[in-house]
Amino acid sequence: DNSTAAAQGCKKRVIVVLGMHRSGTSLVTNILEEMGCFCGTREELLNAGEDNPRGFWERKDVVRLNAKVLGAMGASWSEDLDKYDIEKIMNSKQLQAKFEAEVEEILNLILKRSKEEGKGVVAIKDPRMCLTVPLWNRFFCNHDVSVSYVVVFRSPRMIINSVQKRNNFEQDKCYRIWEIYTSSLLNFLNQVR
Repeated sequence: DNSTAAAQGCKKRVIVVLGMHRSGTSLVTNILEEMGCFCGTREELLNAGEDNPRGFWERKDVVRLNAKVLGAMGASWSEDLDKYDIEKIMNSKQLQAKFEAEVEEILNLILKRSKEEGKGVVAIKDPRMCLTVPLWNRFFCNHDVSVSYVVVFRSPRMIINSVQKRNNFEQDKCYRIWEIYTSSLLNFLNQVR
């Protein structure tokens, strides 16, 4: 809660919601927002969609940056994920510096807005973060950000069916996307334990 973060003297308190597309991360992030976390202004968040009428609770700038990181590897959230190699970015000083500058700009904006709203804890969510979270985590660790991760899991079959219905993808493709997101997330969680 906000009072705990203030009592601990943490200026930068962030909760990151991690989970595959269609796993329930929007619901969890909405609950965090209802509990007093700051996700963003209406203008900063993606608009609700037919597939998520209550909203995605994803910041446009965070989604854009994560898409850019995946693009630097020649991938997107659902395409060419065999090219996904987070180490390529983490081991490139030039790409790392570019990424960190953009994260810092985004985080400074979020923290400024959360302070204006009187909220001490920020919640960030984008399913692509299952793939990019090692970069975000490195930034948080290097910049005195107190971060907590909320991980959302749902039945793989339900996720695959939902992605297949929403995107009209073949079931094998949906399974492969789920597999890459989940293995990347689990690898990250094993490293931060």
